[in-house]
Amino acid sequence: MHNLTLPAGQLSIRDKLLATLLFAFAALWFLFISGILRTAVGPEADRGFWLFAAGYLLVALAAAGITFFVNDADRPLPKSMVWWALGISSALALTIIASIWNFDLDDKWVYYRVSENVLSSGLPLWNLNERALVGASFFYPYLLSIGHFFGGPEQWSNFEKVIGVVFHFAAAALVLRYFGLTAIGLLCSATILLFEPSLQWALGGLETSLTTLWIIVAIIFYMRRGADNWLFWLLCGLLIYIRPDAILLGVGAFIGRFLREPTLFRKHVVAGLVFSAPILVYLASNQILFGFPLPLVFLVKGWNCAYCGDLPFYNRILMGMIHMLSGISVSVLLGLLLFLAISFLVQKTRISRNIAQPVVTPFPLQFDLMLGFAFYLGYHVVGGYQHMNFTFRYWIPGLMGAAVVSGDIIRQALSIMATGRDGAALPEVAARVLTAPVLVGLLAVQIVQSGFATYEGKYIDITLTVAPLRDDFSVDSYAEYLTAWYRAGHDLSSVVTKDDRLFLGPAMMTGALTDGYLVDQFYFPPRESKYWDLRQCVPQLPDQFNCAILYDYYMLLDGQSWPPSHELWKEYPRRLVVLKRKDFPVPDIPSELTGTRISDNIVQLKWRPAVGEFYSEIEIKDASGQRVTKVPPGYRQFNLGVSGSVSARIRACNDKGCSSWSEPVVVAGARTDPSSVGASPPSSRLSLVDTIRSLWRTIRCSLQTCPSDLM
Repeated sequence: MHNLTLPAGQLSIRDKLLATLLFAFAALWFLFISGILRTAVGPEADRGFWLFAAGYLLVALAAAGITFFVNDADRPLPKSMVWWALGISSALALTIIASIWNFDLDDKWVYYRVSENVLSSGLPLWNLNERALVGASFFYPYLLSIGHFFGGPEQWSNFEKVIGVVFHFAAAALVLRYFGLTAIGLLCSATILLFEPSLQWALGGLETSLTTLWIIVAIIFYMRRGADNWLFWLLCGLLIYIRPDAILLGVGAFIGRFLREPTLFRKHVVAGLVFSAPILVYLASNQILFGFPLPLVFLVKGWNCAYCGDLPFYNRILMGMIHMLSGISVSVLLGLLLFLAISFLVQKTRISRNIAQPVVTPFPLQFDLMLGFAFYLGYHVVGGYQHMNFTFRYWIPGLMGAAVVSGDIIRQALSIMATGRDGAALPEVAARVLTAPVLVGLLAVQIVQSGFATYEGKYIDITLTVAPLRDDFSVDSYAEYLTAWYRAGHDLSSVVTKDDRLFLGPAMMTGALTDGYLVDQFYFPPRESKYWDLRQCVPQLPDQFNCAILYDYYMLLDGQSWPPSHELWKEYPRRLVVLKRKDFPVPDIPSELTGTRISDNIVQLKWRPAVGEFYSEIEIKDASGQRVTKVPPGYRQFNLGVSGSVSARIRACNDKGCSSWSEPVVVAGARTDPSSVGASPPSSRLSLVDTIRSLWRTIRCSLQTCPSDLM
């Protein structure tokens, strides 16, 4: 690798001014879009905040002065200076990691439980003996299962943090190995090392750092060995086992290559097969093992947008774009890399009339990869605001990968300029940025900026964005908040058995520390349960808490309404309330049972449910015989699909037993309307529709209980 810098004196005043303005914009843009200015005018700005703010502005001003005024520094960057710069950057990265080591995350404890179940069942199951893939990553729980050999939850948590930090530094080392001890190598590796969100999420217990490393390995293979090398496509396909949405990198890269060389049909087929093979295996194996081809979290994240608010589509895109731009603003090095590289790519790429090569660019491989990152990052932009996406978790792997590709574009652009084939301003601006004193100034700014972002995130606002839709807490406040959830899980772990059912509400962490059967409203909702009563029960008026009685323990945030079926077990002030189901006796007989024929084929039963019932049993007698149907708790009516005379009675049951049967009600069969004798039959089309609907009701009701709204 060569140092791609220019001889002294070749840069004009214009080029220096452009480089200075570009740097100044990136430095000031951070203050606005990261939310720093919002903090400055609020009550949270303390002495530490103002010290960092003053230091950042002074260092940025000094770096801008160096960029514009220093004239005799256009020389190759000494390798010793690269090592010093990397050593200082690594030391700061380790300091940041130590300062936010207390960063905790509710979602990571999903992996604690499923990785523990890997050791018992061989599969990353949320509840043992129930096939459901809850976490986003299929592979990562297997890696984290090693942490359970070191001890309990605290030791496992430290293990996952060490693993994340190792992946983070490995990604930076790999980038340095690819570019060598050069200016662009220093710039790209320092971008990864000092990217505060990446450092934070290295401690988050999720697959973010591994995904970043995997993507960097894949794109280096692509840039070194070319588009025909099958290993890149295989690595992109295998990303579905680590982070399913990251396969969009391969989708975009495949489209980019096709746009450049559409006539290479055989090569496209081979690449497509190698890329899609692991994806198809993943989808098929998930369907076989878990009954659904994707992780259940897919149903609530991304474009499914369970958390992004009741906003129109364009507003969601705007919100996602603000989050992504905020992430870029946190690193002045990342912003400069992306701006210069995208500018080169747009400037030099053109549309051709040649059908064999409709897109022409001097950066063919980089064009493919940047289009892939556009797909990957664009998916999350369209997803808008995502709960627990603070500090740009979903964007980090794409942004870090795009930074590496950007470095390769800049390196190639400077090579073109060095041969005298390009005298445009942008390459000369890039050359100015890569001179020794300017690089030192940029690194100084980045060091202070990363420290400033860490202070803001640790003590004031972890989200680092000006977006109006965002999570609202700091590293310390969130860690303190989760302490109560951890304590609740620890307390419950001593009393909860594997047969106890827990409804978690928001407290995934609390439930993950127990051996109980866990259900929540999003990641593993009741409809996915193997138990018929949880699966079929839906809220009923008047209080819509009728299903709560099915859970031995019920968790709520402090201040929320309690279900009447439960009583306080333990309260964690201002954080969490853990309720325990009351000890109900055998329920009384359900009262006021009535039956009404509401159509020729439907009889509607109504009754008043008994207190303390877990379910009701309805005994039905008609011409076809006698059968018993179970109904979830709290239901007040039920529809029977019968046309003849029917007798029905009901009783209520719980874990102590069942009540006596109620007095039966008898409903006569449907009568033939005399006025219909001799009348024309209904059209065959209507009869066919009615037949199909009746058949569907029969099939559905044979598989599950039929509430009145399904009949």
